[in-house]
Amino acid sequence: MNSELSPAIISMLNAVLLAALPALAVAATSALVVWARKIWQQYKLEQPTASDLVAHYVKIAVEAAEQAGASKLIENRKDYAVKIAYEWLDTIGLRGINISLIEAEIERQVGAQKVNARFYPMQKGIND
Repeated sequence: MNSELSPAIISMLNAVLLAALPALAVAATSALVVWARKIWQQYKLEQPTASDLVAHYVKIAVEAAEQAGASKLIENRKDYAVKIAYEWLDTIGLRGINISLIEAEIERQVGAQKVNARFYPMQKGIND
């Protein structure tokens, strides 16, 4: 009798997992956005001038990653954006900026782009 129930139980567990995965993905994404905002806000309070420069160059890097990704010149837009932002910041003398701060600002800007894309459907974000 166990062998007859086993496929049914497996099928049911599979269905439950498939139904739960989107919710888990949303929760993980939400937690990442909250983390990114928290780190970025703390940095802005501690270093307001530097944070403005980081935000500016990250915006350029995100736009460059968008274009390079759309042209199929790169595979991973986020990695490319981090690399470009870090190089720009190094060029202007902001050396030693923690990569997690750059990643946090990228996540914040991409999240803002996605929100804007919902209200303005013609715009696209880095992860579209």
